[in-house]
Amino acid sequence: MSIVNDLETDYSVSSDGLKWTVNVRDDVKFIDGVPLTAKYVAFTFNNVKNSADFQLDLTNLKKATPVNNIAVEFELEKSKSTFIWDLRYLGIVPEHAYDNQGYDSNPIGSGPYKFVQWDKDQQAIFEINNDYYGKKPYFKKLTILFLDEDANFASVKSGNVDVAQIDISQARENVSGYKLLNLPSTRVQGVSLPMLTDTRS
Repeated sequence: MSIVNDLETDYSVSSDGLKWTVNVRDDVKFIDGVPLTAKYVAFTFNNVKNSADFQLDLTNLKKATPVNNIAVEFELEKSKSTFIWDLRYLGIVPEHAYDNQGYDSNPIGSGPYKFVQWDKDQQAIFEINNDYYGKKPYFKKLTILFLDEDANFASVKSGNVDVAQIDISQARENVSGYKLLNLPSTRVQGVSLPMLTDTRS
């Protein structure tokens, strides 16, 4: 549950806490072969900052500016010691291929897999990215199915999926050929109890 460098190699913060300079790797390419440089990092963050329908709150970001090919400067409205955590949410997108209307159904990334096919509300298919800068993943192809919890578990019991997230209520049932893994998660759940007004006199 701690930050591990990936695209970012290191960062520094100005004495007033308003400017964060982040260095990125110089060996990363998008799946279309174009090098991923600091200008794409700046483009991504500026684009999200100006987007009204994105869940990440970047209102404290004044602007992101590429310093050179491997460094981008983030200028904040107010100093924020936890800004480093905001850097972990966004996948960097290529400005030359970004289309606000269709990018979500045909994305171009730089990760271990490349997007192949998306059937809305049914499945998404990914294949290994041979130009990926990091360790090559074990699986050469992934097919992600979009199923509700009951259909998901039915697919497990019929042997039609290899890996599935199941509800805790289904964890008691043993399914031949499957092993239950308990993994840490950042998911937080809360319970809201009825509240009575103070009746003490």
